[in-house]
Amino acid sequence: RGGTNPTPAAMQAVLDHPALADKRKVINITLYVIHAFAFAYVISALAAAGGLEVSKAYNFAIIWLALLVIGFSVGSHLALTRYRTSLAYGFVIGTAFMMSMQMLTTAVLAGGITDVAEAVDSGADAERSVTAFASLLFICYILLTVELVLFKDTVIPEGGDSLAAHDHTAGGVDDHATFVGSAGVEAAPGPGPTARGADADRV
Repeated sequence: RGGTNPTPAAMQAVLDHPALADKRKVINITLYVIHAFAFAYVISALAAAGGLEVSKAYNFAIIWLALLVIGFSVGSHLALTRYRTSLAYGFVIGTAFMMSMQMLTTAVLAGGITDVAEAVDSGADAERSVTAFASLLFICYILLTVELVLFKDTVIPEGGDSLAAHDHTAGGVDDHATFVGSAGVEAAPGPGPTARGADADRV
C-alpha cells in the first residue's frame, strides 16, 4: 500500500533460516568456494591450452577467461571486505552475473572440444576438467549474484553510504567538522536568495 513490495512469505522464511542468520558469513563462504574452483579452472585452462592445438582462438578464449577469473576473485574480495561501498557492491553483482554467463558459454565450448580431443586422443582429460570447473563456477557465480541481491540490506548500511565512512562516523567522528575552517572557526552562512530578496523589498 505504501509503494513497497514486501518479500513473499516463502522467500522470507528461507532468508530467516538459522543457517542464513549470518548473511555476511554466507557470502564469504561462497567467495572462498569460488576462489577454490577458480584456481582449479586456471590450472585446467593452462593444461588444455598447452595440450591441444585444435583451435588457437579457443585456447586464447579460455586463457583470457582465466585472467578474468583471477581479476574477479581479487576485485570481489576487495570490494566486499575493504572498499565496501554501494557502488562497489553493485559492480560485484553485475560482474558476477556476467562471469556466470561467460562460464556457461565456456562450458558448452569445452564440451564440444572434448569430443574432438577424444577423437584425436589428445588432451581430453584437460578439456573435461575445463568443462567441469566452468560448470561449477557458473553455478557459484549465479549463487553469489542471488545472495548479493537478497542480502544487500544487511551488507550495505541504510542509504547506501560507504561502510568505511559509516564505521568512521559511528566511532564518534562528527561529519560536520569537515565544514569547519582550518582556523577552527565555523564560517557563518551567507544570506540566501530569500533573505536578499526580503532586504530589497524593505529598501
